Amino acid sequence: MDNSSTANYTAQNLSSEINWCYNNCKLQPCEGVVQEVCRKVIADYIFPSLSEWFFIVINLVLFTSGLVGNALVCFVIWRSLQMHTVVNTFIFNLAFSDFLVILFCLPATLLQDVTETWYLGDTMCKIIPFIQTTSVSVSVLTLSAISVERYFAICQFWKVKPASKTISCILVIIWCVSCLISIPHIVYMAEFITFPESLTSLLTYCKIEMDEDHYLGYNMLKITMLYVLPVLIMTFTYSVISRHLWKNELPGVSEEDQRPGKFATKSGPESQMRSRRRAAKMLITIVAVFVICFFVVHLIHVL
Repeated sequence: MDNSSTANYTAQNLSSEINWCYNNCKLQPCEGVVQEVCRKVIADYIFPSLSEWFFIVINLVLFTSGLVGNALVCFVIWRSLQMHTVVNTFIFNLAFSDFLVILFCLPATLLQDVTETWYLGDTMCKIIPFIQTTSVSVSVLTLSAISVERYFAICQFWKVKPASKTISCILVIIWCVSCLISIPHIVYMAEFITFPESLTSLLTYCKIEMDEDHYLGYNMLKITMLYVLPVLIMTFTYSVISRHLWKNELPGVSEEDQRPGKFATKSGPESQMRSRRRAAKMLITIVAVFVICFFVVHLIHVL
């Protein structure tokens, strides 16, 4: 895919006015009135509509709450020595990766989606998608690691808790694998221009420059690594955990004492069983939400 083919593709998807300017100013220099008209048309075209302003406000709220929330999670876990547990270490990693996605990727993606213009240049066109894919990969792989850790902690009962070095190695592996998955963005992402710079710097695009077969293969790899395998892992681990929490007796409490109505106090075995079953339902919900949300994301990339 060369620059000219990409430019033709983008021009075909613009409005009729932009297409007129493309035909008059891309293939041959335009001057005078035509140049001024086209600049005005392009400026009007990228100006956000009412629905887009609503979209911007929603994203600003998500941006602020996401940054503050994930930063607070990282700060609390880092500050409190009592919270330096195995699962909290994974949660810290998850919050940090989400923080990176929100900080580096949400503003650039929002700006490009609304104005259909990439403002950050060719270098950032490679770096931003790399950070985005890496951070999302870290989040997904960390969620999978948490499910495995919970499986061993709840169902297999850790006889010896994993050493901090072991957890550190797992986190390093997660980040290394995520970076490897994201390398094609560094290699193949590029900025493309629609109009000559003498006319406007707007309506530039940051897209992946890869032939269809390689692009499809890369997406299939990401779907396998970041969707199929995590879904299988989380489905197995959380299914076993849910079954364990739902059916197993409470330790130190007889089966007769666990029957409904045996205890009326909130701290009794009946209340504990209800709490465990709520936890089981929550785990099932986590898997369902992950399956649905990431299925849509990967489907969009494939299509």
